[in-house]
Amino acid sequence: MAQHTLDRDTLKQTGLMVSLFLVTLLIRFPFFNVPMISDEGGYAYVAYFWGKNFQPYVDIPFDRLQGIFIIYKLIFILIGESIFAIRFAASLYTAATAWIIFIFSKHLFSSIAAGLVSAMTFIVFVTAPGIEGFTANGELFAILPLTWAAFLTWKQNWFWAGVLSGIALTIKPIGISGYILAFLWLFSDRKSRDFIRLSLGFVIAPLLCVLHGYLIDWQAFRYSFIENRLVSASPITFSLEDQFASLSISVVQVLPVILPLMTITLIVLINRPKKEQLFFLSWFVSSIIGMSIGGNWFQHYFVQLIPLLTITCGRILLFKNHQFVKAYYSLLIFSSIFFLFSEIPYWFYEPKKISKNLYGRMAYLYSEQAGEYVRQNSEPDEKIFVAFSEAQIYFYAKRQASIPVFYHLQLISYRYGYDAIVEQISAGIPSMVVYCRPPPEIYATWHEFRSILLDSGYVPVKQFGHQITVYSKEPVEPSLAMD
Repeated sequence: MAQHTLDRDTLKQTGLMVSLFLVTLLIRFPFFNVPMISDEGGYAYVAYFWGKNFQPYVDIPFDRLQGIFIIYKLIFILIGESIFAIRFAASLYTAATAWIIFIFSKHLFSSIAAGLVSAMTFIVFVTAPGIEGFTANGELFAILPLTWAAFLTWKQNWFWAGVLSGIALTIKPIGISGYILAFLWLFSDRKSRDFIRLSLGFVIAPLLCVLHGYLIDWQAFRYSFIENRLVSASPITFSLEDQFASLSISVVQVLPVILPLMTITLIVLINRPKKEQLFFLSWFVSSIIGMSIGGNWFQHYFVQLIPLLTITCGRILLFKNHQFVKAYYSLLIFSSIFFLFSEIPYWFYEPKKISKNLYGRMAYLYSEQAGEYVRQNSEPDEKIFVAFSEAQIYFYAKRQASIPVFYHLQLISYRYGYDAIVEQISAGIPSMVVYCRPPPEIYATWHEFRSILLDSGYVPVKQFGHQITVYSKEPVEPSLAMD
């Protein structure tokens, strides 16, 4: 009898996992072919060249630890290099996170139904275009170990909570929030042994990354991850006024996604034990601290809030009436209307329309074509420069960047990056320059930069849409084979 019960439970668990996987694919499928964005392109670029006689930080400078690149490299090996493959892999990852949400919610509320509702709600809201949740961005990969770490923190498994937070840190700097949550939760007990367990677990994965950086080239690693990160994107880079302005704009943009979930969380937690209230408050505070590390407040940063705001959703099914229930439910219905009207239509748009409406960056629509053109008309050992954004073109072109400036924000933060670009172009180092976006206004206008290109012997050879123009140093030979 015990064996039959075990088999039945195993089948039920397997069925639930498969169901979550299928629902995740169904919800995220409309976004699989939305054009690649620049963040995905940057990660894909590093992952592609890592191992092809090139090393990260030395030959491919980038201000991230190795975790996110390892994930992308595994995607390339196991599934493929297309944007469809990358987003499909992100869906598998999301399904795994949904399973953790299910386990956590079921544990809190002692209800399988509550766990399922929480997991299903997570799948829908974490995919929302308003927070760029459909992309394979760093936050989406970091929230799996972070959510698991939060669950283990709740269960007071300090060492493994630390290990998972450390893994999240190697994927995205927001991983520090997992350690902060556990630290806050431990603070009231002041048990030194638990602090030691937590800290020992936390440093394992980052130390492995630092060791790898030391073995390949410590100076290059330190510059790429520490110095460059602090200069280009950190709280010390931007003024408090700029950070507040960025936060205000993003809050307005993500409100249709976040407001319904925060409403449910308030409805649920107001009637829960004080311990749960304090835990979720600590989780929220630690997440906000983690999000602030970037020094800016992009919409995809808010992906980190989705797990903690959806775990409570399942409890709404078991909610009993009290004097405030009508007011809360009225607010929930009102806030959900925003989500229905602002987010749901995206599920029915064709991929290019999603990209155009969401980002307004026409270069996204033609990046793959531009990259293919460059690849067909240049040699594998030649370097190119993409001005002044759109890292995904490097990945599609399968060509190395002549200078590791992948994003417009990097240039705004330090002048010498633009000066180095001009110096390289004047010397004719990149065989092709793909123009996508004007330089920062503080340095030059588009016409001034174009004059530098023409004076250096570059000529326009191909245009894609109205935003991408390919300039070549040498005459383009149609006979060049595609590598």
